[in-house]
Order: sequence, then C-alpha cells, then structure tokens
Amino acid sequence: MNDRSLLESIDQLPWCVLVASQGRSGVDFLHSLFDSHPQIITFNGFLLFHDFWEKSRTVNHQGDIVSEDLVDEFVGHFIHKLRTRYDFVERKDKLGDGQDQSFDIDISVFRSHLIRLVSEREITSRNVLQSVYVAYALTLGDDFSEKRIFLHQLHQIPKIPLFLKDFPGSRIVTMTRDPRAAYVSSYEHHALYNSLKANPARVYKTLARVVKGENVMEPEYGDAYRAVKLEDLHDKDIGEGVRRSICAWAGVDFHPCMFESTWGGLKWWGDRMSSSAVYDSGEEAFEKSITKNKWQEKLSWVDKYLFEFLLSSRLAHYGYPFRKRSGPFNFVLAFLFIPIPNVYEWRFIGPTALFSLFRNNGLGSSIQELVLRIYYYLRRVLLYFGLFWKRLKREPYRIRILGG
Repeated sequence: MNDRSLLESIDQLPWCVLVASQGRSGVDFLHSLFDSHPQIITFNGFLLFHDFWEKSRTVNHQGDIVSEDLVDEFVGHFIHKLRTRYDFVERKDKLGDGQDQSFDIDISVFRSHLIRLVSEREITSRNVLQSVYVAYALTLGDDFSEKRIFLHQLHQIPKIPLFLKDFPGSRIVTMTRDPRAAYVSSYEHHALYNSLKANPARVYKTLARVVKGENVMEPEYGDAYRAVKLEDLHDKDIGEGVRRSICAWAGVDFHPCMFESTWGGLKWWGDRMSSSAVYDSGEEAFEKSITKNKWQEKLSWVDKYLFEFLLSSRLAHYGYPFRKRSGPFNFVLAFLFIPIPNVYEWRFIGPTALFSLFRNNGLGSSIQELVLRIYYYLRRVLLYFGLFWKRLKREPYRIRILGG
C-alpha cells in the first residue's frame, strides 16, 4: 500500500483523546496501558502538537511551507519523544525491569516516512498531526489492517477546543482522582522536584485546577466524554472491568497489554516527580503510592472540612469517602472557614513565614513579595466563595464514569 492509499484508508478512523482533570491524576499511566495495543495508532506519551504548530517558525514564516523543514523542526522540538534517553522528566530514560533502558526509534526512517506523508496532502495542522502518528506507527512496523482508532493525549482540558477544530466528534476520556489526594500530591511532588515551584502561585494554581475538576467540560461536550478514576484502575476487584470498559468506550477490543504500563514495550516506573524511594520496592508498592499519599495527615481539619463541604457533590458522585456537611450550621461554619489560610498558604503568609521574609530580604523586595503572597491568597478565597455559591445552588455532578 502506497502512502496516499494508506492515508485514505485511515483518514476516517475516529480519534480518542486523553486529558487530566487535575495534576497527578494518572493520565500518563492510562496512556501507557495502550502503548502496545495492536488496534490503536498512538504516540510516545502526551504530544502538545498544536502548541508547536502555533509557534512553529516553519509554519508562520511568509511563503510556502517546506515539508522537509517542517519535519526537521518537529523532530528537533520533540527529540525526547523519539529518543527517550532525553526524556528524564517522564523517567523514560529508566525503562525496563532493571530501570536501565531507553526507547529509541530510527529517526532517519521516521523522518523519511513523515516527509513523504506530509507531501501527499495540503499542509494543515490536522493533516500533519495525522501524518506524525502514521509515520510513527510505520517506523515501529505496525500492522495497519488492525487499526481502529487514533489515541492522542492532550494532557490538559483547556487544549481540547483547538484539537476538536481539527478532529470534531472525537471521544474524550478524562482521568480523575480524589481531589484531596490530588491537591497534596500535585503540589508536593512539583515542589519536591523543583524547589522554585514551591511558591504562592503554585499553591493557588494547583488548588484551582483540582477544585474546578472535569465538570467544567459537561455543558460543552455533553455525552462525548467519560471519566476514569485512578483509584479504580488499581482496585484488585474492579480493575479489569474498568480496563474493559475503557476499551469498549474507545472502540477497541480488550487486550492483555492493558495490565502492563509500558513505553515502547518497556516497563515504565512513573515520572521523576514520583517518589524515587518506591522504584526499588516492587510494582505493588509503586501502584500503592499512586493512589495514597497520606493526605488525611497532611491537610488541616479546616482544609478537609472545606473540601467536604464545597466539593460534596463531586465526592459523592465518585463514591469517595467523606462526611456530609449540610444544614444552616455547616453553611455558616464553611463561610467563616473560607478566609482561613490552608496548610500550604500558611507556609507563605503565616507569622513565621512573614517574619522570615522581612528578616532575610530588603524592605522593598519583602513588600513586593508580600503583595504577591496576599494576591494569591485572596484569589483562593474568591475561588472558594465561588464554590460556596455553587453549593448553595446545588449544581449537580453529571459526568459518566467508565467502570467502577
């Protein structure tokens, strides 16, 4: 089959998109389960292609787009996806049972395939992205007669609209987890990996992403998407049923690879922001670390109370354990609790933190930093009062869950 015939044969295949509703929700883990599925055309992890396209020098220059230049720019930009020895953030330089392997494809072969495929059609973001996936599969030697869908990881919900302009009607699967665990895991892992990210902005932005969750998608995308709980994937009783439900929703057969977290067929042990202490403790300990991070001990009583009150419909919808907070007394109590800084905000606006700020810095820089800290604290307060208003209106949580 020549390149044009191949493109025509797969042009009508549907796309399924993976996104994370919040940080540390396991979307990369879910994607890794499809890595070796014979009926799926996919790529090595999340691919922020439309970000690349919008900023591409080749695409945005005045004049015709040169296929070879565009492909070379793509290869250079995503070299870590093609040779995982360079993808140390996702820990793909430590693949395999011994955590001592990486996965490389033949870049010269990939480049040749992609140049020919791109040259066959008008150069648009849709055609090029589809060609990237086909070239990647061709380089791996995949059998296209079995393929049923393209699987693309967008990673973040805000990136969906731009993708759907190219591929309308795509199915969407969002990964989620207990928001309390997600908040603790996301903030602490980013802070541990990069101390510069331990700041007031990160405290607010992490929390905002967590509490907004995936329900923001429901009004716009309706029945086009489903949610998967990270905890369900690791439940020994229902884990297989969840995996089967995901395959059925995506339109492919269930395959044994759904029990193996791999990239390029090599075992994956999680990204570098996960606890390194777990890697040498076996797969059971690794999986346990994904779903449990002692958030019960790390969040304050007030923090847990507000999560239970403000996100009650979400916690109930997903079946997460929580104490129901209802009645006039709890509404008044929650209203009074909202201005209290949470456990991570105290690290920046608590008395000890403020004393340290002014003792170790000049007056001008201290005041500037103080204003910044107060700014993000006030944004969090306003965010919580917005959730309080939604609780008053009793807005339902309507997302359909796969499996579980």
